[in-house]
Amino acid sequence: MPARISIVKAQGRGPPTCRRHAHLSTMARGSGSCRGRGSPAQRAPKRRLGETSVSKPPVTMPCAALIVISWSIHAAAAPLSIAHRGDSLYAPENTLAAFSSATGKAHLVEFDVRVSADGHLVVMHDSSVNRTTDGIGPVAGLTLAQLKELDAGSWFSPTFAGTRVPTIAEALDAILAAGMTPLVEHKAGAAADYVANLQALGVTADVVVQSFNWPFLGAVHALDPSIRIAALGQGRLQESVISYLQATGADIVAWSYRDVVPADVSLVHGRGMELYVWTVNGEAIIRSFIEMGVDGIITDDPGLVWQLVPEPPAPMLAAMSLLCLTWYVHRPRHGRPVADRIAPR
Repeated sequence: MPARISIVKAQGRGPPTCRRHAHLSTMARGSGSCRGRGSPAQRAPKRRLGETSVSKPPVTMPCAALIVISWSIHAAAAPLSIAHRGDSLYAPENTLAAFSSATGKAHLVEFDVRVSADGHLVVMHDSSVNRTTDGIGPVAGLTLAQLKELDAGSWFSPTFAGTRVPTIAEALDAILAAGMTPLVEHKAGAAADYVANLQALGVTADVVVQSFNWPFLGAVHALDPSIRIAALGQGRLQESVISYLQATGADIVAWSYRDVVPADVSLVHGRGMELYVWTVNGEAIIRSFIEMGVDGIITDDPGLVWQLVPEPPAPMLAAMSLLCLTWYVHRPRHGRPVADRIAPR
């Protein structure tokens, strides 16, 4: 409940001869003359440290801080929009085009990583290139040069013809440059290779690494604790499962939305962790998870999640405006609040 706001009554000014030294003198009761500072007995007692000569207004925080705090409270309650394989409803998945399309729609961009025949980390969901390129064969059986020759966009739309398979470095650069956070999903490869790539690029503190392979996550955390970890999974969430996930270094639980119930949100939050749900599409179900209070929604349509997250409620904005107005009226200037220096006409 907001603090009750009290308004300090304005005091009248003395006659013209007194105004010049108003900060040194007071009006004598029942007379029109000025009285000087007077004897020590007449003067107000000295203030101790921490005391003030004027009544403190209930609100002394600057408006900028109030705005930041109000928006921070709202932001903390609103789920993150997470683009699944980029803005994959409107651009070919796991391509730079899909990552670019997510700009202004997502807070995080998820993409999948595999290893080429010559040891390069590349962005691809499937174990083969058959579905999302014009090529054939396993990702692990093709060199980076061969993968770069493939068309990764035409299968989606002629508009994206010539789109190439990106490396992990290219994906990270594109997403970070657009002001979003990369959510790197491990599909294949050793923890040491992921950590080495992230460290070489200097982005260990700017990404989240997730995987269904929980021992892999533990190995990443052991190599570099600065990398945030999200544990992917499905099935019933239990205390024992969460304890195991925390032991890997994970502070995010990324769970199948089909298995998440409201009690799971409290369970995960009670352990100091965040809860993401995957892969959520459709307005009605997205709304249900926003209301449930999950921390992130992984979706093929991040723009829809972005639109459905509610704006700060009108009562919050009204209260913030009232607090700002009260602070302005009571803000101290030269040791006295504005309200004490306003003379009635």
